[in-house]
Amino acid sequence: MTDQWCILDDMFPNVLSAFRVAEYNAYLTASPGLTIFSSHPSLPQFKVTYAGLYPEFAERVQPLTDQAVAGHRFAYLIFLNNVNRFLNGLQLFKMPFAFTLYPGGGFGLNEAESDAKLLRVTASNLLQGVLATQTVTDAYLAEKAPHVPRDFVFGGVIHPAYFTAEHQVEATHRPRYGRDKPHFDVCFVAEKYMPDGANKGWPVFAAAAQQLIAGCQDIRLHVIGGFGEEDLPGCTLPLERVILHGRVQTHTLRRLLLQMDAIVSPNEPFKLHPGNFDGFPTGCCVEASLCGAAMMISDVLGMNCIYRDGEDIGLIEPNVPSLVHRVLEFARDPDELARIGEAGRRVTHAALHPALQIGRRKAFLSAAAARAGVSLGLGD
Repeated sequence: MTDQWCILDDMFPNVLSAFRVAEYNAYLTASPGLTIFSSHPSLPQFKVTYAGLYPEFAERVQPLTDQAVAGHRFAYLIFLNNVNRFLNGLQLFKMPFAFTLYPGGGFGLNEAESDAKLLRVTASNLLQGVLATQTVTDAYLAEKAPHVPRDFVFGGVIHPAYFTAEHQVEATHRPRYGRDKPHFDVCFVAEKYMPDGANKGWPVFAAAAQQLIAGCQDIRLHVIGGFGEEDLPGCTLPLERVILHGRVQTHTLRRLLLQMDAIVSPNEPFKLHPGNFDGFPTGCCVEASLCGAAMMISDVLGMNCIYRDGEDIGLIEPNVPSLVHRVLEFARDPDELARIGEAGRRVTHAALHPALQIGRRKAFLSAAAARAGVSLGLGD
C-alpha cells in the first residue's frame, strides 16, 4: 500500500523551471500518494499556467501550510536552501526526508554559510539519503557527511519533449551550417543572476562577439535568457548578427535550439558568491546538445565524466581567446562541427534519458523511504 508523501518546494509549479516540472510530474504519474506543497507567493498565478498544461496534476499542487503537511509520512526536497528552510517543519512533524543536492540553491564548496547549512541538515536523524548529481558534489558529501546514505546520478532531469520520437527525427535531420543554410548560428543561453553575469560567462561572450563577427562573415550570435540590449553598453555590433530573444518557455526554446549549430558557455565557478558553481553541462547546454548543437563549454572544476574533447564536445577555458579560437575553428570546418554536434547529441541522449534519470531517482527515493518504513509507490 502506498503511503502519503510530499514534495516541499519554493518555486513549483513555475513552468519556467522545466527540470522541476519534468521530475515532479514523473513522480505524480507514478505515485498516487504524492502531493506537492509550494511556498511561493505567486502559487495561484503559477498554478493557472501549470493547470493549462497539466490539468491532471493541478489539484495535487497545494499551498504549503503546517495543517496540509500533517499526516504525510515522508518528504522529498531539492536544493540545500530548501531543505534548510523547511527543516524546522520536518522536525516538528518528525517527518523522514531525502533530498537532491544540486549545484546552486545555497550550496557552495568550502564556503562557511553553505557548510553550516549542510552540517545542520545532514545532522538530522530524519535524513534518509542525499542524491548528488555532480562528481565534485559526491566527493564533497563523502568528506563532509560520510555517515549519510548517498547516491549519485550524473546530470539532471530534462523536459520529456527532448526525448520524443518526433524530436529525435527533427534533431537528426535538422538544418546544418554549410550544408542546409548559409548562417553559422551560435547561441549563448543563460539566466541573469548577477549584474554582469560573470558566473555564466557573459563578459567573456560579450567581449568575444566583435572578434567572432569579424572572424566569420557567416556567423550569427543568439542570446536567449535574461540578458538584453542593456547588457551591451556602447555596442557597435550589427543588430542583424546579434539577435536577442529574451526569456522563452520550453517549447519555444526547443524550436530555437533546433536552428543552432553551437552553444557557448564560458561559465566560471565562485563568481555569483563564494563556493558557487554550475553543474556540468549547464541545463541549457544539455537542451542545446539534445537538439544537435555542438557544445563549446568550460569545465573549470573538472566535472566532465562522459564527453570526449574534440569527439563529442569542444572544451574551452572561460576567456576570450579560448572561446574565439574554438568557435572559429569549428566555423572553418562545418562538416566537423555537424559531426561533433551529432556525436554529442547521442552521448547526451543516452546519459540524460528519462528512463535512466527518473528510474535512478525513483530507486533512490524508494530506498530512502524504505529506511523509514515508508512505501512511495514508485515501482518499489
